[in-house]
Amino acid sequence: MAERMKALKWARKCARGVRDVSAINWIVTSIARPLVRRDPPEWLIQHLPRRGRVTCEIPGICTVDLWSRGDDYITSRLWWKGIQGYEPEMIMPFARFAQVCSVVLDIGAFTGLYSLIAARANPTCQVIAFEPHPLIGERLRHNIGLNQGIRVDVIPYAVCSSSGTRQFHLGGPGLPSSSSIADAWDGRYSTINVEAIDVDTFVEMSGLDRVDLVKIDVEAAEEEVLAGMEITLTSYRPVLFLEVLPGNADRKIAETLRSQEYRLFRLASTGPIREEDFESADEARGYDERNHIACPVEKVPDWLLTMSG
Repeated sequence: MAERMKALKWARKCARGVRDVSAINWIVTSIARPLVRRDPPEWLIQHLPRRGRVTCEIPGICTVDLWSRGDDYITSRLWWKGIQGYEPEMIMPFARFAQVCSVVLDIGAFTGLYSLIAARANPTCQVIAFEPHPLIGERLRHNIGLNQGIRVDVIPYAVCSSSGTRQFHLGGPGLPSSSSIADAWDGRYSTINVEAIDVDTFVEMSGLDRVDLVKIDVEAAEEEVLAGMEITLTSYRPVLFLEVLPGNADRKIAETLRSQEYRLFRLASTGPIREEDFESADEARGYDERNHIACPVEKVPDWLLTMSG
């Protein structure tokens, strides 16, 4: 055991030494990945993030390209483990819905994984990515530029219940994957002021005549986003993919969507499961099963019903 711990410490020290030198990082990660492809250890993913271009395959549908300076948690996981490294239970159903959509809203786009999947899965689709963090917005635009022939518009606004200026609480330095307008995030790292808009106002101002698919990942501000898209839900009936964090008004959000005649599905590791409430706080399931599909009853596809039993 002592020898194993000593070897582990040495490996971590080596990883730290090469992760920030692009040329060395590229060589080492390119060599190491095939050797640990089936089961890369978590310490390797965390301490030796990939620098440079990462191509991620969405099996049977498309590939997307992202770029990282070793500072993007999601891109590093995709490099080491493919889609099994980050939300595999959500990526595949999302890509299938995106294949038949014309307008997709990605609310909380981060560096663009879901925007790129939608645009790649259906090159005729118009994708609108909302990302208020300035540094992350730059990386998002860079990633879009890597993927030729797609249509993604970046809107540097937070999405909430009404338009105006809002405080945006950052989850950490650099490119934090968790930041929010929710008060619960105040004090996490730092706070900046950002412009905000509600979905209904954006749809009207943009002259959109349909919205087919919406991904919402806003770190505890889901209820506020839905409050600002009542007209969109009623008029255009989009399919929703949304993260609901434990304890964040999950039952109230579910009630709002059920009142709009949406069917709810929890995205478990075994596949979608039909549910009545977004019980993300259920300790038996924990934090991992926090993603859900809300689908208008008239739009639920046969494949989703089959997968959910």
